[in-house]
Amino acid sequence: TLLSTVSAGTETYTNTSLTNGTTYYYRISAVNNVGDESDKTSDVSATPVLSLTFPFKNENNISASRRRSLVLHPDNTVTHWGDSGYSMDDIENETDVVSISAGGFHALALKSDGTVIGYGTSQYGTVSELLEDISDNPSPVVEIASGYTMGFALHSDGTVSVGGCDTYNWGQCSPSSSIQGHVVAISAAYRHGVALLADGTVSAW
Repeated sequence: TLLSTVSAGTETYTNTSLTNGTTYYYRISAVNNVGDESDKTSDVSATPVLSLTFPFKNENNISASRRRSLVLHPDNTVTHWGDSGYSMDDIENETDVVSISAGGFHALALKSDGTVIGYGTSQYGTVSELLEDISDNPSPVVEIASGYTMGFALHSDGTVSVGGCDTYNWGQCSPSSSIQGHVVAISAAYRHGVALLADGTVSAW
């Protein structure tokens, strides 16, 4: 079946109205200016697939912990659900949120201007200590991470702020001073934090 005749110099052709998952075979021939047609090429096959588009902007749009689940919506607002005993409701009043992180008894929200908002119990000092540590560094925050009772914030200058680290005396729960200024990404789990350094190595505490 002849699909189309294209003009000289055409390098691409788009075949529309196809069925996803169905394999199609094509042959091409050329016709000169007096109407002589060349032999057809061998078969060329293509199988269209559905391209999925998600409404989320990045990997930090959902976050869950033992007691809390958070969702960051495309309009930069947050919805939460879970244990109602830890003063989280006000996080849903925030706007311009670009990243979220749920901890055991707290939640962190990073805003577009590089500031951090914290919600939850003050029993473990996670939020208050973290925000105090952040305030000592004029560089904006570019990433946040939460452990069980710990909170971390990565600044644009490669340093990490910490809160809630000494609750259970779980050994060293702050990053080594030797890596401060060299961190490019952070993550946290139940009782530890991990940092990716600019030289490609990883540090954990």
